[in-house]
Amino acid sequence: MPKKRKSFFGGFWDDDWFEGFFRDVMRDMQRMLKQFRELERAPAALPADVSGFSIRVFSNGKNPPKVEVQRFGSPPTARIRPVGEAEPVKIKIQEAAKPGRPQPRQFEEAPYTYHLDVRKVTIELQISGVEDPSNVDLNFQPESLEIRVYPPGSDKAYFAILKIPPNVAQDRAEVKVEKDRVLITIPRKHAAVEG
Repeated sequence: MPKKRKSFFGGFWDDDWFEGFFRDVMRDMQRMLKQFRELERAPAALPADVSGFSIRVFSNGKNPPKVEVQRFGSPPTARIRPVGEAEPVKIKIQEAAKPGRPQPRQFEEAPYTYHLDVRKVTIELQISGVEDPSNVDLNFQPESLEIRVYPPGSDKAYFAILKIPPNVAQDRAEVKVEKDRVLITIPRKHAAVEG
């Protein structure tokens, strides 16, 4: 009987353990492939009552934003309610109208000047017919400001959308109405040190 040569790995590779290990791995792989083939042949089970909706909000920058709601999927099946459970109430969702302010027929972009200072942001809108700061709406977004001005007695409203720095104090914004102009002053939270 020929003598086995010792390998560098000290007999690990010469042992029957290594061959047995690979035999077990190949047997498991064959079993898994067989299960995959059975899954491929089985008819696909469709999930029951998959449905939902998506909401899209978009604006072209000149008109008020538009909202689209779209349903998708199969409609849900009827649910059996216990006796005495109230029927759900359907409600209409619509934009709330501001009390005492008629809806304008058209929006027009307002001419404005914009001044960025170390301590504040100043916006001056050239609009006539505005009598009170309550006729001005400010809508702060993360890095922009939407201004809407509703002159009383006019079927036209004005708007401006402009970029503002993120470090403004929105809660301390001031609106002043003077003859033929609206002045908006927004202080900055952390004024930079000059000098």
